[in-house]
Amino acid sequence: MAQFALQDASRDTHPTLEITRHPSSYSSTLEYLTLSDLDGLEPEWRNLVARGEYAEPFYQPYWIRAFVQSFHQGKSAPFVLVRHGRDLKGILPLMGSRRFWGKIPARSLRSLSGIHSCRFDLICESQHKDAIAESAWKALEDDATWNVIEAHNVPEGGAFEALMRHADRAGYLVARWPTVLSPYLNVPVGQKDGLQNCPARYKKDRKRLESRFRKLQEQGDVSFEVVTHFDEAIFQEFLRLEGAGWKGQAGGAISCAPAIVDFYRAALTRAASQGHLRMCALSLNGRRIAMELALVTENRCYSPKIAYDEGLSKFGPGQLMARLAIQDLADRGIEKYDLLGPRARHKALWAGEIRPHANCFIFRPTLVGTAYYLFAARIAPMIKRAKYQRYGDPQSLGD
Repeated sequence: MAQFALQDASRDTHPTLEITRHPSSYSSTLEYLTLSDLDGLEPEWRNLVARGEYAEPFYQPYWIRAFVQSFHQGKSAPFVLVRHGRDLKGILPLMGSRRFWGKIPARSLRSLSGIHSCRFDLICESQHKDAIAESAWKALEDDATWNVIEAHNVPEGGAFEALMRHADRAGYLVARWPTVLSPYLNVPVGQKDGLQNCPARYKKDRKRLESRFRKLQEQGDVSFEVVTHFDEAIFQEFLRLEGAGWKGQAGGAISCAPAIVDFYRAALTRAASQGHLRMCALSLNGRRIAMELALVTENRCYSPKIAYDEGLSKFGPGQLMARLAIQDLADRGIEKYDLLGPRARHKALWAGEIRPHANCFIFRPTLVGTAYYLFAARIAPMIKRAKYQRYGDPQSLGD
């Protein structure tokens, strides 16, 4: 499990940095917020996400709050808040760290996110993204506590990239480190064949699933269900199913760490209260053999986690569930299926479009900051290229 070095800050030791109003009429503050503060912001935060370019669950208050509660031990964290008058226009959730890139000693501000956050960005309304990013940057520029700002898995074209452009214009050093190529499918809404937009190159592979499905039916009663409320018993069943496979053996299953269990329970419970939860399951004789934890917002479905019974791998239960889940999305009028995470062949079977992400960095133009920049922008890419030349690119489909 990743370790997060978080600053135990209070308002007394970290006073709010008041930034003067800019010609754009936006004002920004850097504030250390507690869980109680986040609860107070929730109504206008939710409205802000709804006005954004991508109203995704990972930018919702419940997702960020669950991260603070579970991985932060409820400690306060620095947030950049951008307002126009009293109206909230932008939020940048950060956390203080004494390390850069996970290991290198540095005074840094990094995205309030981790491997379970899926993606991160400056949360803002899309209409005035550049002006909001400029105001957010002013709050960061006037804070002298950091050498490096790092944001992990920022989607291409995201608002944080606009913030980086303002940092670059101000003479700061910036760098991007490509990360995941997340596959997604444009679902053919209302079509009888919900798979018609899936990649043609894997049509034969999908066709072979039909015979596997028939063979599975020979084993007994096969059913598919979608649950949209949070059920602790179903959640525990997912944890057992995921933990019994290779993820559990490798220590990467949710159940391997109490903090991760707490994070998903808190996030999914609140997601369900807003109508965002979608838990799918494929069952054989009443026993769930494949499950998916997913979220739906603005007619888009996001799939952070799946699990399946590896003892039934010859039937491909995970892929059979995906086949049924996509058709169900088409029937329900959900327009996009985002598989999240890195590109892999089992995802490419269904989704041919990709959304690139990158870790984004801003370095203060000092001697120390320049040294960090040279490592991130020059040395590390050389190491990465050498690694891929020897071991191959893990996101290459290889066919």
